[in-house]
Amino acid sequence: MSSEVPEGWMVTKLGDVASLSGGTTPARDNSAYWIGGEVPWATPSDITSLPAGERRISHTDGLVNSLALEECSLKLHPAGTVLMTSRATIGYAAINDVPMTTNQGFLAFRCTDETAPEFLCQWLNANRSNLVAAAGGSTFKELGRGTAKLLPILRPPLDEQQRIAEVLGSVDEMIRLAGQVARATRTTFNRLIDDLHCQNESNIAPLSTFCVPKGLQTGPFGSQLKVSDYVDHGVPVLMPTDLRPDGIDFSGAKATSFEKFAQLKQHGLVVGDILFSRRGDVEKCGVYLEGDPVAMCGTGCLRARIDPRKADPMLIYFLVQSERCGRWLTQNAVGLTMPNLNTSIIGSLPVSNLPIAEQRSWVDALLLAEGACRANETYSAGLDQLKSAISSDLLSGRVRVPA
Repeated sequence: MSSEVPEGWMVTKLGDVASLSGGTTPARDNSAYWIGGEVPWATPSDITSLPAGERRISHTDGLVNSLALEECSLKLHPAGTVLMTSRATIGYAAINDVPMTTNQGFLAFRCTDETAPEFLCQWLNANRSNLVAAAGGSTFKELGRGTAKLLPILRPPLDEQQRIAEVLGSVDEMIRLAGQVARATRTTFNRLIDDLHCQNESNIAPLSTFCVPKGLQTGPFGSQLKVSDYVDHGVPVLMPTDLRPDGIDFSGAKATSFEKFAQLKQHGLVVGDILFSRRGDVEKCGVYLEGDPVAMCGTGCLRARIDPRKADPMLIYFLVQSERCGRWLTQNAVGLTMPNLNTSIIGSLPVSNLPIAEQRSWVDALLLAEGACRANETYSAGLDQLKSAISSDLLSGRVRVPA
């Protein structure tokens, strides 16, 4: 926190701006507490599962009754309470619109008359990193009430708190609307691919049908590409973490020397190559596009090289990265503790076999839809960054909101 306190503001503690309480859980095996329930009972997922800009709890799936409130000493938080996750995913805050109770994963803040709940909620969400750092526990992080009460907060006068909260709330509304548009666009894109699958259910072929000879290949073994072979700058070696729905993210990719790449040139990529995650999140895949830097398939990936005389590589990519194909890969992966794929499984992946003359029109339509998805998702992410910057300025007092 800056040493300069803006005029009219004061440095105080969280325990001075709000009274803190926790939550509890009635016994799940006692149905008397749950049957006929009418009081919402919140868990941290009721905040953390909500998209940015929509973190205002109005209802939950869990309901308890008055018997549970009495016999289990559950605290009923009145509407307008600031609820913040205090375990595991620490520091996500929202305001409840109706009276509710919570489990142990929450801290509940009842603001004093000098503190606006909307301001405190914005402050908590903007200071997640500090809240996480203050949490105790080596294996299971938790921010206790005692620690939370002592955390410093820079508090402006009440009327300025309300103005700050109003500005940040308007940005939240922009984020909410942009998120809705981005999700709707992505849903439309997924439905297009679903339609493509459905229209061709009678004409399916395994992925290997569309590949060049020896087009299915795993990345190099660990004995071929050792930890010592990685360098700071060189040829990107692509891993599952680098795969994205719209291609490949090279920003965090590992690299190896050009000399090592020459020794493993059979793992080099060409435009249209599709990369699959070999283990773990086996639904993950990406495509190597024109203009991408020289790169190679890494140890954790498996490459499928499509023969353009048999199928448009982009169409095959759109199909295999769909939810339907993802479910098939998950169901057919091997391994008891971690799902694994191999060239045989990938080669057997059922794919719609469209006449080559129809493929280009489908690719053009899907590229337009996918471009709209990326544009809306980029805009939504930009608003998140804008919110972070505005929050930093307004909550520190570097920028003041005039009356």
